[in-house]
Amino acid sequence: MRDIIKKDCKSEGKSKEKIRKIKIILAVLTTLSLFSLTGMVVLATLGCIEKPQHQEELILSNYPKLFEKDVIIVVGENTTQIENDATKAIAYNLGEFTGNTPVIKTDAEVTEIEKAGYNLILLGRSDTNKMLRDIYERTNATRVTDEYPGAGKGVLEVLGNPWNESKVMLLVQGSDEWGVRAGSVILEEKQKVKDKAKVVVDWEEATGVKFPIDSAEEAIRYANMDVKVKRFVKTWSTTGNKVKAEAKFSNSSNNWDIMYRADTPILENWYMIVINSNGTIIDKRGFL
Repeated sequence: MRDIIKKDCKSEGKSKEKIRKIKIILAVLTTLSLFSLTGMVVLATLGCIEKPQHQEELILSNYPKLFEKDVIIVVGENTTQIENDATKAIAYNLGEFTGNTPVIKTDAEVTEIEKAGYNLILLGRSDTNKMLRDIYERTNATRVTDEYPGAGKGVLEVLGNPWNESKVMLLVQGSDEWGVRAGSVILEEKQKVKDKAKVVVDWEEATGVKFPIDSAEEAIRYANMDVKVKRFVKTWSTTGNKVKAEAKFSNSSNNWDIMYRADTPILENWYMIVINSNGTIIDKRGFL
């Protein structure tokens, strides 16, 4: 009988010891959980953990909403005039729609901190914009080459920023400069990119302009894409004045002179842009 009582006492002692150990373990786990939660709250408060800011879906039709603020446009160091025109057009477009004009930097100027801290727009070709090559290594972005998608064509693509998932990135690429320029034109026409994260663009399809430019209608259509022309037209249109455009061709120079004139007696009411039939902008002058 005594042996039975001793066994029961030993068994009861072991059970109490197990319970005590379980309580200790639970207390430790609770403490660790609270510490982890507190740490996350502190980190989030300090900005070390950043929640995604872009609530919009990553599709091209959500441009420029996705790029309302904190935007850097990254171009190559040796961009062509046509690529510069594309850059200016995108910057102007964003400024008009969001009220914030983005910063423009070359691939050599942009820092690692800026790559992670900004929404990025990369513009150009992989042989002129070195940052595009880095993007190819870090993401599954479409690789644009001289052969794909081809002459006069390009690719518009929106995706997450590989340096910071809370930021977004837009690629405006082309097999050549006209493919890049076509991308900047299409960005202003949401109906052509609806619900798409990527689209192939074509200069002739996007603009209706073929080179060499052989008609006044084409010359004016091409000139209308220029940022300074847009500013001139907007300035006078918002004051209730109509703006007329007239194009004249010079056989000797192979240039088109496109004159814009506001319907007003004010002398400073004109702006002229001179373009070669191959699309090169020769001169701009007038009043803005």
